[in-house]
Amino acid sequence: MIEVFNDWRGLKPAAPERGKKGPVPRLIDPKEIGERLATLQQEVLNVHCYKDVGYPWVQVVFADLIDPRVALEVGAELAALAGEEFVYFNSLRPRAVYFLLEPAFDPAPDLKIERYGEKLASLRNAWGLADSAAISRSAASPRKAAARPVAAR
Repeated sequence: MIEVFNDWRGLKPAAPERGKKGPVPRLIDPKEIGERLATLQQEVLNVHCYKDVGYPWVQVVFADLIDPRVALEVGAELAALAGEEFVYFNSLRPRAVYFLLEPAFDPAPDLKIERYGEKLASLRNAWGLADSAAISRSAASPRKAAARPVAAR
């Protein structure tokens, strides 16, 4: 079972920047994130959605050691929910990966999100995995036969 910890309850997104064109980000329900990640081949233990420095953060913890491709798979799943332009990679740990999402929480933070994270396309290029833009949707990314149960807390 994947445990999803939702520390975003009661938080409101900041108003969109004035004059910014294009899609408007929406705050994702953490349970949606858990359900999306429940079908990954790599076993997810928990998803922690919390606020730090004014932004929504997503920590995904795995049962086993992971590599950069797993981080990109998680990023692709988050992008499928939020839109790739609103997902920022922060760090890869031996068994965890951290992302930030837009929109920021209210009140809007002083520092831009790029201070804390990098867009997925930049990350793929830096890691030499530019051909993996849809890594979670490709045959190269095996899926479990059935999703694991998700428990939101």
